[in-house]
Amino acid sequence: MTEIDLLADIGGTNARIAFRKDREPWRRVFLRQAAGFDSLETLIADVISEAGAKPTRAIVAIPGPISGEIVKLTNLPWQFERGKLAGDIGVPSLRVANDLEAVAWSLPHLARGDIVTWRAGPASQAARVVIAPGTGLGVSALAPYGETWAAVPSEGGHALAVMPRATPPRANALWHTRPCWEDLLSGSGLLRIYQALAGAAKDAANPAEVTALAEAGDAAALEAIGFFSELLGGCAGDMAMIFGAKGGCYIAGGVVPALGNLFDVARFMAGFSDKGSYGLYVDTIPLHLIAHPYPALVGLAALLDASAPSSSH
Repeated sequence: MTEIDLLADIGGTNARIAFRKDREPWRRVFLRQAAGFDSLETLIADVISEAGAKPTRAIVAIPGPISGEIVKLTNLPWQFERGKLAGDIGVPSLRVANDLEAVAWSLPHLARGDIVTWRAGPASQAARVVIAPGTGLGVSALAPYGETWAAVPSEGGHALAVMPRATPPRANALWHTRPCWEDLLSGSGLLRIYQALAGAAKDAANPAEVTALAEAGDAAALEAIGFFSELLGGCAGDMAMIFGAKGGCYIAGGVVPALGNLFDVARFMAGFSDKGSYGLYVDTIPLHLIAHPYPALVGLAALLDASAPSSSH
C-alpha cells in the first residue's frame, strides 16, 4: 500500500504544505497565506483539493503551546479539534507539533548547504537551540536522548525582554510597557524599534518599508536593524545558556533572511557574548543561520518517522 504523508507547517502569516510518498522527498511545497482562510480546516482542504492527494498519515506544526484535544494557534484566531481535523483529512489520527519543535527536529537532517555558519566550533552532541523571528518569536531546543534526539518546545519568545546596556536613549521607551522578546524580535518588533528611533520623522508602516528605507540609506532604519541584530544576539545568548546549547545556536524564521546583508552579524555576535562573567561560556558556542527554505517540513518528516518520545504525542 502506498503511504502518503501530509506535512503542514502553519505560520502566523504563511502556510507551507507538502506531500511525501513512501517517505521519499517531496516534489512540491504548496504555499498559502493564512489571512485568505477562516480556519485551518479550510486551508488544508484547499491544498488537498489542488494536489489531488489522499494522505494516509498527517502531521501539522502550529505556532503556540499544545495541550489536549483542542489546539489553539498563536498569532492566528484559529483553533481546531484534533480528531475532527484528522477526519477531515481522512487519516486515522493526526500528530501535532509546535512549529519550532519541528525546526529543531530538522537540525540533524539539514545538509551543509542548508546552513550559513557565522562562527564555527567543534562537532558536538550537546544540545542545540533554535531562535526564529518571524510573525512572532519561536524558541526550541534539541537535546541528546540516548542514541537519538528529543526536541524541547518552549514559549521562550514570551519571556520578558532584557534591555541591553548600550540601548540608544530614544529606544528606552520600548521598555516602559515591559515587553516580551516577541514584542521586539519579530517583524512587528522591528517596526516598533524603527518607530522609536525615528520619532516624529518615522516614514514606515510595516517591516518591509523599514527594510526598503535601510536599503536607501535611511539612518534611523539602519540603526533599527542594527539594534534589532544586537537584541536578537542577546536573546539568543540567553536561550543558549538556559538550554546549555554548546552544540550550537541556530537562527531561523523569515525576518533575518529578509534583511539579507542589512542584518548586522557583528552586532548580533556582540549581543550574544555580552553575558558578563559567562562571556567565555557563550563565546565557544557555534552560531548558524538556517538557509533551508522549509526546515519545519524537514523536521516534521523526521518527527513523523522517529520512534523517540515527543511532546506532540
